[in-house]
Amino acid sequence: PAARYSLPPMTRIIEVDGEKVPNLDALVRVISGKCDGENVRIKHLDLRGAPLMTCLRVDTKYWPTTEIKRVIGPRAPGGVEPYHWKRSAILPPCDATSGAAATTAAT
Repeated sequence: PAARYSLPPMTRIIEVDGEKVPNLDALVRVISGKCDGENVRIKHLDLRGAPLMTCLRVDTKYWPTTEIKRVIGPRAPGGVEPYHWKRSAILPPCDATSGAAATTAAT
């Protein structure tokens, strides 16, 4: 979906709304604070290192912010998998019941 807004794969995001995002955790923190329909300015670098600025609209209805984490241990008791993956939806503050960004687990 980001390619529709001139944010192609293989670009490196360095700022979101003027706030530097040095790693993925910082990016998730900034994006999870945005509500559905808000505009976001993203400064990114192309493959040659040239800086570009792109504006896009957050769409949590069709493209919710999710985080996929690797969990050690089997999915079910007695299973043989050494690990499994867990998907968590990160709700924006306008959708969370407490007013702060909440995380709900969906496996």
